[in-house]
Amino acid sequence: MKNMKNKVALKKPKKIEVVPKMIDYHDMIEYIEQKYNIEVRGYVRKEDMGKKNVEYLDYWHWLLDHCFDGMGNPSTQFIPVYNMLNDEGWAPDWVIEITTLIDKEFHKDLDDGALQVWISW
Repeated sequence: MKNMKNKVALKKPKKIEVVPKMIDYHDMIEYIEQKYNIEVRGYVRKEDMGKKNVEYLDYWHWLLDHCFDGMGNPSTQFIPVYNMLNDEGWAPDWVIEITTLIDKEFHKDLDDGALQVWISW
């Protein structure tokens, strides 16, 4: 048992806000899609425009498979923008095309090269 001689009045901890401000993933994607007239789920590369039977490309599923860890609803995730754009071979060209647009619009929000996003559906 602890020495009760130097007993200090205990203060019960209160709730504190620990989550930093972050970008809502779905709002960000909606903005990118509307501004650049693209769809990131069912994305069509520039060279495939107008072609039939093109490969189905899904940015959300690519992020799930390669970037997001412990996905839950809701969750905080990180998009490693810097690595995706600068590490050769890390991301396919079509992912780089979309990520370049995200970087163009949200570069000031990067933290150590990654964009922290809030995901809830």
